[in-house]
Amino acid sequence: MSLIKQLMKKTILWGITGLFALILLSIGVSAQEINLSNSSSGSNWPAIAVNSRGDVMVVWTEWEVGYIYYRLYKDGGWTETRRAGIVQQISWSNRMDVDSSGNFHLSWADGHGSSERDIFYSMFTGSSWQQSERVYRSLHNSAWNWLAVDGSKVHTMWYHKYGATSDSSDVIMNSKSIGGRWPESYENVSQSSSTETIHPAFRASGGDIFAVYMDGGTGVRRLTFRERRAGYWQSPTVLDISGYYPAMDIDSSRNLHIAYSNWSGNFFVRSRMGGSWDRTQIVSNGHAPLQFGDIRQRNGMVAAAFTQKSSDRYAVYYTVRFGTNPWSKPVPVSSGDVISRTSEGYPDDGNRHVQVCVDSNGYAHLVWEGRGVNGLSDIIYKKVKLSEPDFPFIEVDRFALDFLTEEGNIPSPQSFSLRNSGKGTFDYSISTNRDWLTIGRTQGTGGDSWESIQVDVRPGDRGAGTYSGTITITSGEALNSPLTIAVNLVIEQRKTPSIQLNKTDISFFAYARGDIPASQSFQLRNSGRERLDYTVSSNKTWLTVSPTRGVSTTEWDTIDVSVDTSSLDVGNYIGQIQIQDPAADNNPQSVSVIVQVDKPPVPYAPTAVTLSKYSHEGLYLKIFKNRLRWAGNPKNLGLFNIVKYRIWRAVKGGDLSHLADVGSDVAEYYDRDFSTAEERDRYIYFVACLDSDNVESERILSTEAGGSGSASSVSLTKGPVLKVKPKK
Repeated sequence: MSLIKQLMKKTILWGITGLFALILLSIGVSAQEINLSNSSSGSNWPAIAVNSRGDVMVVWTEWEVGYIYYRLYKDGGWTETRRAGIVQQISWSNRMDVDSSGNFHLSWADGHGSSERDIFYSMFTGSSWQQSERVYRSLHNSAWNWLAVDGSKVHTMWYHKYGATSDSSDVIMNSKSIGGRWPESYENVSQSSSTETIHPAFRASGGDIFAVYMDGGTGVRRLTFRERRAGYWQSPTVLDISGYYPAMDIDSSRNLHIAYSNWSGNFFVRSRMGGSWDRTQIVSNGHAPLQFGDIRQRNGMVAAAFTQKSSDRYAVYYTVRFGTNPWSKPVPVSSGDVISRTSEGYPDDGNRHVQVCVDSNGYAHLVWEGRGVNGLSDIIYKKVKLSEPDFPFIEVDRFALDFLTEEGNIPSPQSFSLRNSGKGTFDYSISTNRDWLTIGRTQGTGGDSWESIQVDVRPGDRGAGTYSGTITITSGEALNSPLTIAVNLVIEQRKTPSIQLNKTDISFFAYARGDIPASQSFQLRNSGRERLDYTVSSNKTWLTVSPTRGVSTTEWDTIDVSVDTSSLDVGNYIGQIQIQDPAADNNPQSVSVIVQVDKPPVPYAPTAVTLSKYSHEGLYLKIFKNRLRWAGNPKNLGLFNIVKYRIWRAVKGGDLSHLADVGSDVAEYYDRDFSTAEERDRYIYFVACLDSDNVESERILSTEAGGSGSASSVSLTKGPVLKVKPKK
């Protein structure tokens, strides 16, 4: 490195403002604006993110239909506009982040009005957006969401209103593992429901959460900061007595950078460097309207983007900062005017949703709502070169590593990668500040290619708890040296027994007063250590389980579940099966049992259908007749209004024919006028009942008086039979 270069680097690192412009020689060098949406219906709410491969994802809402559309810059070109296919009703407040694998994550508010709006989430894995997931089902308004990815975790934070008319609200958060399910409960961030807390922005690093939001009623909007460390929320800090629509980012050294607006006509930035907040700085020209701006960083470069007025035009500007050096003067980005709300009949607040992200090569990617087709808003994109530092730059693909293990165990190793994203090469050394944290390579030379560095954790005899450490990469040549990576180690207690179920709900179907449904089963086992001594019980008399106790080490045990529906009327019934072992770490667990009891599709058939044969052979008079008798089925009481009985007759082996109908108060019928006993004995008889809707029951074959009394039924082609599949 030449003497001049060394002098320049030292001067920059010392923060001498007079020479800071030397590393910003390329500010203003940019590509042309691109109209990404090019829509005739108006496009709103852009969001942008760039991954470590340089892929750029832009999403937005087509306001006329409410759907999310997107375009992806990959392999040197933009895809065509595509509909994401993830919106339930109408989307707004789109927010994105990207994980270490390069997958894009998106959250948005979805709903037509405040009484039916919830926060939803989806992930783009390379070719399409996954099916949308509701983050939390709210009774009232959920909006103004923000999204952050931290290692294998994804977090969403939003404004949560408690009532339909009250301004009472909180900023809340929900978190899950990538690919997992969203919990049904949330974490209260602001804990200030007596006032309106709204418009959060936050970042996550190493399991810690850093949030900023607006707190207070109309006219009193305190910009409030709160952080969660080691699982506990610290006391809130007021950063400004008047702060609106904040944005936030965090760098690899866990320094925080916040941008916000207010009614004063300026746009503000503030940073927490090394744990201490610096003074608030104005980066606008005094003509910046109240607005949503943005701030993002990459490898020590921090860029803030916003709208401000120059002459009679509103335009998008950005400013950039390296390390602790001063912010540059605002640089215009948009060539045309940003849409003025005055022309649309709204106050001229300049609220045009400027978003920015920074890639590893020193480019800022900006999107905003600009004037497009038919004078309506379109999503405009521009790529701007922030700087061309004449020095190497350390780039890493991960800024946090999370390890999880049990007492006495060693977690699997993880890794991060580094490379030089500036000029030339740099020699580096890697160190840690914890004896349980070791690095596979402690020194090397950074070039254009990624180098993988293995990280191992040896907890030793440390007990359960959360431990933090830091990996520091130091280089005498790199502009952003030193660069740090946070390491979080969680050691759990040695596991006791744990109850694992193969299912958590079982459904049965039955007809009222009909057959008892077949039993079903579920399985359980011990997924922890030691031995699971469990009991199984139910909370309903109609719900039984077998066996009611058992022992599992690791094997699956089968529990049979039966329901007795004989006394259950039409309706839905819910019971709970509880599995308990006081020694289990997740005791108790439960299985929900739902029984759907429906009215049968046809009445229950008559019972005790008997046939008696009568003969009288006198000198002058011969009488041959058959007498049928039956009883009404008591199962029909309260279910069906039986109005008559129908008698069917058939020659043995022949087809049925309708013989007669009698009233519901009649319980016998005579078939007479046979000439001979042989003619009488040719026939068999069936009896059915009909309800007031003329629905016929199963036809029951008569048995001769004194017989076994069992009933038979004909096939469905000769009459209805109560053999109906349960509803799905």
